[in-house]
Amino acid sequence: EHRKKMSLAHAKREEKNIPMSKELKEILVGHLLGDGSLRGKSIYQARYYHHSKYSEYLDWIKNEFEKEGIKTTKTYHRYIFNAHTYNFNTISTKQLGEIARKWYGATLKGKKRLPKELQLNPEILLRWYLDDGSLKIVKVKKKKYYSIILYTDGFTKKEVEFLIKELKKIGFSGKHQKSRNIIYIPSGEVSLFLKYIGKCPTDCYSYKWNIC
Repeated sequence: EHRKKMSLAHAKREEKNIPMSKELKEILVGHLLGDGSLRGKSIYQARYYHHSKYSEYLDWIKNEFEKEGIKTTKTYHRYIFNAHTYNFNTISTKQLGEIARKWYGATLKGKKRLPKELQLNPEILLRWYLDDGSLKIVKVKKKKYYSIILYTDGFTKKEVEFLIKELKKIGFSGKHQKSRNIIYIPSGEVSLFLKYIGKCPTDCYSYKWNIC
């Protein structure tokens, strides 16, 4: 017990204090809704982790942290199950630890959960769509119909209902497809959705904007 207290005290002394802008915090929320995660060695600080099939996408995300003095590792490459995957970490900071406690609980060891104060906006929705969204295309008699899918596999039914309410606040009538635990945005709102989040910021995901 004494050793544990000493270890926590050491972690407290060693924590890095790097303030984050409002913009970076919003970016972080969007990615935490998607493929991003926060990991902590102690309860005082955490590091951000992200994986993707595109290394250039990770370079784009890494730049957001580097601009504010939060160092990142190199991009690591793995080839598993006949697929390429890439990942990186940031350094651990006090501020990332504070956000991690909101999403993972006081010990940072719980499952990812939505903070009650979460509110959607264009930047957050853009990052969520890039990470965990898709453009669904259905052809009927040579005519194409589009819809938006937002994947919410890791969240509970109650949390998905909360996200649907937040989408409605900004003008989108998301539906919960319970069999797959996803949010479905109908074809009549696809153009509005893409206009709301803005142009695709990275070439590797431009196909998610390809409506014609």
